[in-house]
Amino acid sequence: MSGMDTDSLVKKLIDASKYPLNKAQQQKTLVEWKRQAILDINSKLLSFRNEAFNMKLDSTYSAFDVQNSHKDSFTVTATSEAKEGTYNLTVDKLATKTKLIGSEKVGNTIKSTNDMGFIEMIDFSGTDFKMTVDGVTKTIKWADGEGFYSSYKDLADDLQKKINNEFGSGEVIVQYTDNGFEHGIEFVTADRQKGTSISVSSGEADALEFLAMENGANNAFSTDTELKNMNLAGGAFNFDENGEAIISVGGKEFTINEKMTLDEVFDKINKDQDIDVNVKYDKLEDKIVMERRSTGAGKEIYFDEGDSNFFTALGIEAIDDYDNPPANYKRGENALITLKDPEGNLLENVEMTSNSFTLQGVGITLLDEDVGVSKSFSVSRDVDAVYDKIENFVNKYNELMETLNVAYNEEKNKDYAPLTDDEREQLSEKQQEQWEEKAKSGILRRDSTLSSTINSVRRAATDILDTVGASSLYEIGISTVSYDRTGKDNGKLEINETKLKEAIREKPDEVANVFNSTPETLTGASVEDEVNLDGTSFFLTVENRREEIKLEGSYDTTTAEGKQALIKELEEKIAEKFGEYTVTVVMSSKNKITFSNPDNYELRVEEGDGDALDQLGFINGQEYANDKKGVAVKLYDALTLRMDDIVDKAGASYTKEDESAWGKLLASHNKEIAKQQAKLADLEDYYYKQFSAMEEALSRLNEQSSSLAGLFSSGM
Repeated sequence: MSGMDTDSLVKKLIDASKYPLNKAQQQKTLVEWKRQAILDINSKLLSFRNEAFNMKLDSTYSAFDVQNSHKDSFTVTATSEAKEGTYNLTVDKLATKTKLIGSEKVGNTIKSTNDMGFIEMIDFSGTDFKMTVDGVTKTIKWADGEGFYSSYKDLADDLQKKINNEFGSGEVIVQYTDNGFEHGIEFVTADRQKGTSISVSSGEADALEFLAMENGANNAFSTDTELKNMNLAGGAFNFDENGEAIISVGGKEFTINEKMTLDEVFDKINKDQDIDVNVKYDKLEDKIVMERRSTGAGKEIYFDEGDSNFFTALGIEAIDDYDNPPANYKRGENALITLKDPEGNLLENVEMTSNSFTLQGVGITLLDEDVGVSKSFSVSRDVDAVYDKIENFVNKYNELMETLNVAYNEEKNKDYAPLTDDEREQLSEKQQEQWEEKAKSGILRRDSTLSSTINSVRRAATDILDTVGASSLYEIGISTVSYDRTGKDNGKLEINETKLKEAIREKPDEVANVFNSTPETLTGASVEDEVNLDGTSFFLTVENRREEIKLEGSYDTTTAEGKQALIKELEEKIAEKFGEYTVTVVMSSKNKITFSNPDNYELRVEEGDGDALDQLGFINGQEYANDKKGVAVKLYDALTLRMDDIVDKAGASYTKEDESAWGKLLASHNKEIAKQQAKLADLEDYYYKQFSAMEEALSRLNEQSSSLAGLFSSGM
């Protein structure tokens, strides 16, 4: 009616009222940015803490070079316990495995693959086939008019004569089967030990078809044939009515079935981790071999075939007397060596069950024996390897310090605030990214938690260590860089390569100590069976706070109840002064009490009234001291504390509300945003109602105007 664009007018009115909402959304965005920034830093702290952990390990500083010119006889590696200098090694005997080799060869037979049928119906007249024995091929033939037989025995006898005529007797034996159900011929190696090779192939007028044998059939042993179809001179495998059998290897039973192949049976045995025996087929020797997986003396091979005929068929005879085993059973033996270290310590005629072992700080793998011959190798400290690890650590430390310094000192661009939704609509994605980059600058400037982190890390790296020998990074060639006006490089370290390498070479233990020295725990001696603490006290210092702990109980520490009651009183009395979980109290099985702090604060106990300390097993002034911690240990502990502080402040996710300080602040902003959005919704509804009322009033006014105009026009 009015012709006005109501929606546009309402939007403009609402936009004019959006300041509180925009302000709340911008404050929320700032909190999310700050959380994201400091949580990213927390990830970097975690990464560097892992580096610090590696620097706590003794192995970091125990790198050695080995010079060995006898690598065909043995290989050597140096452990962290190695000694610098020359070692002398004599290898009189290698460790061997117990081995059982089959007494007979397994590849020996060619037989009919199908039933030949009734012999009276077969006519071999004018037929032939070729047989190859150990590489020599002859033709076995029947002349015209011969080849009629009344029994399989007659056929076998005649074949035997023909084969003997060609190859001589004692090479191939012809056997037959005729039991009413199966009919066939079989060619068998006469001497299983000899391992004669036999094969047959088609002739001009093929007789193999009548013999039900395949062209190219041979007596080579195949491990991928089903057990029920294997032809072995040692007989067939025996299976029960279900086609199964049970064998035992290494004291463990295995169920096999007739449809398995020998490969599958061996694989089943060899993959079993409960036994220490492998079984295989040696193609070169054409024999089955059983062998212990591990070397050394006193390791027998036990097996049992039950009713299966399994091992017998494979040419492995049962061992009835292990005190007097057969010649094909070779017992494993221990290695026999003599080793002299650089300090002259002699280990003479030492037996080792394995050819790989560690002695006198060196790992040795024996490859060959040379009885009575001493061979030398030398070990020297690998200065470059240790230097590289320390250099990498210092570089990572400097990267962290730069990250912290930049975040703490970066200037904030006050002309750029987080974009509102309306402002984003006016900018391209690229422009939004550029704006946000400027708006995020200095997001953590002068942050208190960041300041504490920087100070903790710098102090951990530069504080003096209370120890004998080198007591700081400076003394081994690592110093702090000059003051940087921009603040980016403050707290960084730099290495004097010559000095550090000299320290690694000349005083390696001191170098390691500077990094990984760890103070003893605050643990007392064993307490007495009866402890009477009534009216006694002691002073406990946690970090820089010292409090008197007054005690009152009596306890029988020979009982679990008495121990628990003593620990409970100590924990409760300490918690009254320092708060819960500040100090943990435990008692070992040897009745030794230990005080510890989850944040690795310094702890110290001193005498109070009575003899409480003495009864608790502690010495006056006993302490867990931070100044005895190496740089890597202090950094690890400091980073752990600071990471916990960051989680307390920022939580674990920058977008979620939680119980952290900034998580609660985010929740407050979300609440304010919801409140302002509700207000704007009410205001928008109000404006639309107002415009609607105005439209209705204008409509009535127009109606009245029209009525008046009508009256005037009618001559009133």
